[in-house]
Amino acid sequence: MLCQAYCRLGDFCSGTPLHDAHTVTYLLDPSRYTSEELEVDVQASRPEDASHGMSLVDGRGRGRHPDGSKRTVTVLLGVDGAWFRSSLDSRLERMGNAHEATRGAASQ
Repeated sequence: MLCQAYCRLGDFCSGTPLHDAHTVTYLLDPSRYTSEELEVDVQASRPEDASHGMSLVDGRGRGRHPDGSKRTVTVLLGVDGAWFRSSLDSRLERMGNAHEATRGAASQ
C-alpha cells in the first residue's frame, strides 16, 4: 500500500524510497561522514504553498529565530560511498535473512 502511494503521489514506481538510511548509518559511525552544524528552519505554511515543509538552511550563520536563539542541526555533506553501500547492503541482507527465518519458524 505504501509503495502504491509513492508511485501514485511521488512517481517513485521502480523501487521503494529508503528514508533515513544516512541518518541511521551516521549514528552508527559518524567518522565516515563530513558534516557541519548549520542553522535550519522548516517552512510552516499552507499545504498548497510550494514551500510548505521545505527545509531552509542559512549557511551564512546570520539567521535568528524570533526569540533571538540560534537553532542548529548536523547537516551531512559527504560520506565514504563505498563503505556506506557495503554497510547498507550487509545490514539489509541480515534483515532479509532474519525475516526469512521468522517466516519459516512461523509456518512450522
